[in-house]
Amino acid sequence: MNDLNSLHLHLPAGASWRKGVLVSTLTLYAIGCALSQSLMSLAGTLAALVWAACLVSSFRNGDFRRLRVLEKISIFAVLLFVVSAIIHLALIKKPSEWIPAAKDLPLYVIPTLAVFPAMRRHVHESTLTCVVYVCMASYAISSLYGIAQVVLLGQPSAIGFLRNPLYYSYNLLFALAFFLGVFWKQTHTRMAAAAFACSLLILAAIVASSSRMPLLVATALTLTVLLASALRTRNYRPIFGTLTVLALLIALSFRSNPVFRSKMTKMIALNVRTDRSAQGRLAVWAYNKKLFLENPLWGVGYQQNYLDASQDRAFRRLWKPGHAIYAHSIYLQSLADSGALGSVLIFGSYVALAAAHPSAWIVWGSALVAGSTENIFNNSKAAHSLWFFFLMSILYPWRARRNNNAVPACS
Repeated sequence: MNDLNSLHLHLPAGASWRKGVLVSTLTLYAIGCALSQSLMSLAGTLAALVWAACLVSSFRNGDFRRLRVLEKISIFAVLLFVVSAIIHLALIKKPSEWIPAAKDLPLYVIPTLAVFPAMRRHVHESTLTCVVYVCMASYAISSLYGIAQVVLLGQPSAIGFLRNPLYYSYNLLFALAFFLGVFWKQTHTRMAAAAFACSLLILAAIVASSSRMPLLVATALTLTVLLASALRTRNYRPIFGTLTVLALLIALSFRSNPVFRSKMTKMIALNVRTDRSAQGRLAVWAYNKKLFLENPLWGVGYQQNYLDASQDRAFRRLWKPGHAIYAHSIYLQSLADSGALGSVLIFGSYVALAAAHPSAWIVWGSALVAGSTENIFNNSKAAHSLWFFFLMSILYPWRARRNNNAVPACS
């Protein structure tokens, strides 16, 4: 376990400018994840560069001696995965083909670099608290904007700042998981109240998005945290209030949103024949299972498991020809494109990282469940929010305050 009473980000002495860059990056990343895909990608690239600089500094300053075993496993496994994936692509593809294919590989590196003890000094809790409040404000705006599009414009197919209901809802889901963690760990503080309010707003936006798996995971996660909190505090009003609000939101969406009504009706009926989305999932899962069985050790190459609907007549009625379809599952995606060896490296890396930092389990666990029907780990439109809040769960100290009503001032 981390020494949570002294958890800070570390930066080398005399490098105050780097501290400012890191905090600015976190803030930009929070705003970018919530509001803009292009800004999110820019912030993610900047974050990778800053964290890489800290990684190099850690090597130079000999900070490895202070790393714990699980962190070492996570760091070296994910770096080995990235290197092996690039080598594999270079061997099977031309440079003009494998370089674009590898563009999302930094997503695997970003969350790993932040665990270094070399990043846990000099940036104080009050500064990180400001970043958390920026996260809340950004995602509140994003949620309100998405809800307004459905209520006022009737456009569930172009919802939120990311302009895609699926990516938008996953982006919100990981923010919801983090804010629920804040609520759980800091009950009775002003920050917990703000996190709870933002969580309800995000839940409403996920309902409006009509995306089924994010809605199921978000609902289950919210009710689980609220029930656990109610059992601990003997205050059952929040859970009954949330159930009432959620029921009203679902009933309203079912009545007024044809997309929501169609998807939920098919899900309740469990009729795969009338559900094109389910048919597509089953077809692409079968295809990726076949790829894995043919290439069980190394896979077919990083993100080389896509299929084109024009390649097979059976797929033409499900998707438009020329559109690349991936596994729609983080598990089959990993097995098909990276094989057993790559899958062990990547999942072993993040399980070790989550085990080293239990505070990240609420974000990580939601991703493991939600990712069963979507490859969110290596898709830049869905993964940036996941990795950002995974990082925030590690960096932000969860310690109980001596004064439960006190919230650090921004500085």
